[in-house]
Amino acid sequence: MTVAAADFDRVPSLAPAVPPRGGRTHEKTTAMPLFDRLNQGRLQPEPMRDPRAECVRQAYLEMASFYRPEAPNDGWGRIELSAEDMRDLDRLDREARDYALAFVCQDETARFRISGRPQPHHPISLAAIWALEATYLLCAGEEGNAIAAKLLRLALKEIERPN
Repeated sequence: MTVAAADFDRVPSLAPAVPPRGGRTHEKTTAMPLFDRLNQGRLQPEPMRDPRAECVRQAYLEMASFYRPEAPNDGWGRIELSAEDMRDLDRLDREARDYALAFVCQDETARFRISGRPQPHHPISLAAIWALEATYLLCAGEEGNAIAAKLLRLALKEIERPN
């Protein structure tokens, strides 16, 4: 069976063939998450098979507008990507999937990296301890939500406290 070269060019068009009524070419602004807005009119990537991993992937995509821990970085939260790489949605999805798999693996082995600092004996902040304890409570079910919220408020107060 031979396939004509033109067959490879057949990609379904996602744009409407006729301009919208009234000549408008812009869309109404929505409160949609950043990743969904960027992906409008684009085929969505397959969800991950493990629902836990998919949940973590979605969380990564939500925080990606301001924090991408799986992207090349300087170790202090500054992303070292070109503007073009920052807009690459396939790269973002790969980052989110890698992050999700590593997160689930850490959960299954109960081995987490606590300090992101290169100095092994640098003290862990109080806010980090409270946020970690809040994390445990949030993962245990709704019963721990009230205490987790108190711990997170305490952590936020510590972070915002003038030195």
